[in-house]
Amino acid sequence: MNRQRLLAGLAAPAALLMLARRLCTVVTVRGFSMQPTLADGERVLAVRQRHYPVGAIVVFRVRPEHEAPGDPDFRVKRVAAIGGQPRPAAFAGSSLAATVPAGHVAIAGDNTGRSEDSRHLGYVPVSSIRGRVVGRR
Repeated sequence: MNRQRLLAGLAAPAALLMLARRLCTVVTVRGFSMQPTLADGERVLAVRQRHYPVGAIVVFRVRPEHEAPGDPDFRVKRVAAIGGQPRPAAFAGSSLAATVPAGHVAIAGDNTGRSEDSRHLGYVPVSSIRGRVVGRR
């Protein structure tokens, strides 16, 4: 009987941990693209959501064709436009479609002079976003 109680007592915390791992991502910011908002080496907590509004800082995975050896697994950028909205004016002259496709977002770093953004990485599928940054340390 004690073994059953012990297992039952461990089941709830284990289930919560599994849920937290699905909903939350902790990453270390690499580089200077989000300065002055976020600094290189700062750790952030991102929580998965259904929708990511313009202005939200998000953590996402880059598509394989845009990865280079040594790149971080995740990137941290700000949502500049969401599906159905016009391409941000800052991206004028790029080869991006004039309207952000449904199910995608345009992303940009806060440090525009030192940031890869949708001009380089394309529109990011919402399915590639791990979450919205909600905390940092």
